[in-house]
Amino acid sequence: MAPPNSRLVSLPSLSNIFRLILDFPNPFPSINSLVITNIPVAVLVYATYSYYMDFMASRMADLANNGAEDVFDFIIIGGGSAGAVVANRLSLHYKTLLIEAGGDPHPLSAFPTTSLVTLNLPLIDWGFKTVPQQHACYALKGNISQWPRGMALGGSSVQNIMMFMRGNPKDFADWSKVIGSDEWTYEKLLPYFKKLEDYNGYGNNSPYHGKNGPLHVEKLRFAPGLETWLEAGKELGYDIIDPNGFQRVGLQFGKGLALHGLMKFARATKEIILSAGAVMTPTLLMHSGIGRRDHLVQVGIKPRLDLPVGKNLQDHIFAVIGPFLLNQTVSYILDRDTTLGTVVDYFRNGTGPIVSISGIGGAGFFASSLSKDNYPDIYLNHVGVGVHETFGKDLDYVFSFKENTMERYYAPYVGKDAYFFVVNLGKVRSIGEIKLKSRDEFEYPYINPRYLSHPHDVQNMIEAIKIGVNIYENTTAFGKLGAKLVSTKLPGCEKHEFRSDAYWECYVRHFTLTVYHPCCTARAGAVNDPNAVVDPELRVIGTKNLRVIDASVMPKITNANLNAPTIMIGEKGSDLVLKYWSRALQHG
Repeated sequence: MAPPNSRLVSLPSLSNIFRLILDFPNPFPSINSLVITNIPVAVLVYATYSYYMDFMASRMADLANNGAEDVFDFIIIGGGSAGAVVANRLSLHYKTLLIEAGGDPHPLSAFPTTSLVTLNLPLIDWGFKTVPQQHACYALKGNISQWPRGMALGGSSVQNIMMFMRGNPKDFADWSKVIGSDEWTYEKLLPYFKKLEDYNGYGNNSPYHGKNGPLHVEKLRFAPGLETWLEAGKELGYDIIDPNGFQRVGLQFGKGLALHGLMKFARATKEIILSAGAVMTPTLLMHSGIGRRDHLVQVGIKPRLDLPVGKNLQDHIFAVIGPFLLNQTVSYILDRDTTLGTVVDYFRNGTGPIVSISGIGGAGFFASSLSKDNYPDIYLNHVGVGVHETFGKDLDYVFSFKENTMERYYAPYVGKDAYFFVVNLGKVRSIGEIKLKSRDEFEYPYINPRYLSHPHDVQNMIEAIKIGVNIYENTTAFGKLGAKLVSTKLPGCEKHEFRSDAYWECYVRHFTLTVYHPCCTARAGAVNDPNAVVDPELRVIGTKNLRVIDASVMPKITNANLNAPTIMIGEKGSDLVLKYWSRALQHG
């Protein structure tokens, strides 16, 4: 049985929405002179306007159609990073319906620097949450991780900070092995990566990059401290690499990239394609009777296919290390360095802090002691920002830290020039799951990523922190700036000796944040693979004319950001669909 291709959505009243807007807390009270202060309210106002304009257009279309059932060749559920690609490619040849819960992307989604401010806002974000974590997230309220997912055309890419990373060739070699098809090796997938790119980065003539594709990729235009980061890496013997060529251990330059209220019915004559993402795709499958038999019976849903839907959940996590105080005015401090000229610089030249991706200016890939074949399983980001007045309070708000945790931690360093680094767990071994809480289609699912439940993940995070600290404190490049990690202990870890392994373990178990990369919950594999949900051509095993094309199908998480490989899956999946129906039509 295919997932429902129509949905009943309750229409909120204008009075309730405006009450929500008026009551919405201002997370940046001390910088009221800045435009960024009003971003959450502006986004909510625009989302409300867009919602009602779309509603009126939908009602007019209903009247013109006289309520008749719509018939399409393909129905795509989810207009995110993969679904939008699939809709674009299929609609060139077939009548295609794209169903997306959200509306047009809000205008501020074009500004990378606003990405974190717009997380978890109603009307544009699903606002998922995990269950309390036993081994991580100790500094977050209730030990719960916020899981924002975009509700708009473009899906979570609308909230993305625009780090464009394909992953390591070994990631795709592993995919190919698990899926049982050499069509998923890096060499076979490279044409799809190139197809989606309009590449304007470093090494434009590289055989690994494409031109004139729909997605513009370019080098960062604002990256404080990038040259120092690269100089420090060379000093320690690391190569300067292109992470989207043939990725290996080394440091890199940054890269960026640029139905309302009524039941409606539609039917597909060829296929229904699920592209709702790693949370909603398994949720829709399970509500349709496709999932683990015992679980479906438990929540009162008649099982139609017994498949491991929702298992194998994987996600990257990160922690922020710093501040490393500096003796020179070289970092970007929001309330000190943001002026009217900043806005003018953006609109006139397309440069400056507004194009910054949360201050990230460079990255580094490293192999831990647990890695095999020098595979980079650790991923660091240089962050070239100092400590503005509400730095800690902003983090408390955005990531839902317990009351004043980060505000207290960073308070002594307000106004100081500094650098930070982000430590990312590139290759995770902790595996979670998504389940239903009930048969109610409107109740959010049970999400348990089981962060840091595997001891290797903790060891890798500790090693990654030591690598990063060494770069900032023991290189001439950063030594010229006097870079030194502050000695204040993270709240909750005061009893441990500073910089000891026990302290860093405590640190990462408290400061555990999602990188917003859920995947692998409907993984691909051979038809006889008991752990597979879809086959090598992404068809749901045991069904006819139902596919999944999104990050759910990944067998394993890649070692870097997921937006690029998810878009690639959209390109690959579209090609699989088009080739299949071309052959079918040729053979009658």
